[in-house]
Amino acid sequence: MWFIYVIQSGYDNSYYIGISQNPNQRLIEHNKGKSRYTKGKMPWTLVYFEAIDVDVKVAREKEKFYKKTENKRKLLDKISSGGPQGSLSIDR
Repeated sequence: MWFIYVIQSGYDNSYYIGISQNPNQRLIEHNKGKSRYTKGKMPWTLVYFEAIDVDVKVAREKEKFYKKTENKRKLLDKISSGGPQGSLSIDR
């Protein structure tokens, strides 16, 4: 199983969207500076995750979908409004 995850920087409140089979372990890696993109904005907090019950290809497609500006804005609005963590439906 794959997960789309969103982490938020404690440094500047920015967000990062990624995929992983273990979002909690991936969060630890981000906070240890193992990702070039996120290491300068530590510490990170996991604010959202969504299970993708198919394969990595589908997870990558959904990650790209969420990274598009309009879809990312909808996702982050849902997160900031205190929406439930887990599955989120965004109309394509």
